Amino acid sequence: MPEPTHTHAPGHPARPSVPGPDRAPPAAGSPRAHGRAPAAAAAWRTDPVVAALLSCLEAPPRPCGEPARYQAYVRLALSAYLAETAALAPAGGTRRGGLAPWQLQRAQRLLLEAMDGPVCLAGIAQACRLSVGHFARAFARDTGESPLRWLMGRRVERARDLLLAHPPLPIAEIAQRCGFADQSHLTRAFAARMGLAPAAWRRRHYQPRPVA
Repeated sequence: MPEPTHTHAPGHPARPSVPGPDRAPPAAGSPRAHGRAPAAAAAWRTDPVVAALLSCLEAPPRPCGEPARYQAYVRLALSAYLAETAALAPAGGTRRGGLAPWQLQRAQRLLLEAMDGPVCLAGIAQACRLSVGHFARAFARDTGESPLRWLMGRRVERARDLLLAHPPLPIAEIAQRCGFADQSHLTRAFAARMGLAPAAWRRRHYQPRPVA
């Protein structure tokens, strides 16, 4: 699975419109934070999810075999959360339309192409000729889910298909093929959508073909 990249220092949250985990947000008290979105900046500082993710960046769990990889995925989680928050937030109280058919098709195709690796929402929004915030809100309006939550659903569906098509395949390898950070990430996402952990779901639903 491709390694996420980052360039900013740990401990800085990402803006809702960031293209990925490699751009730092405006620092609290900076002109950018107060000039463009003071209310949002204040919300980032008090949001418990953001606070928890930032604490993970500042103090990785012990032991942590690959701290750089761990921190990169925490940043991805932070970007995903902020993008989803932006997608579900009202845009100035004005309800706008969703995506054009070609935009929705292109966005879903690009998301699926990123099935087994990190997602750059900025690149997808650019391909749809929209800002990240506008794209995320319009996508959520059309599908009922944020772009990353929609992709999570497709990843779970792919994992479900692999569980049945390849019974000997280890759960950890299925997680890697479907773009999950690790087996536990797949297990949480799969159980949330399917009601069972992957191994238990496979035991319940797999039916061996009769030997001729």
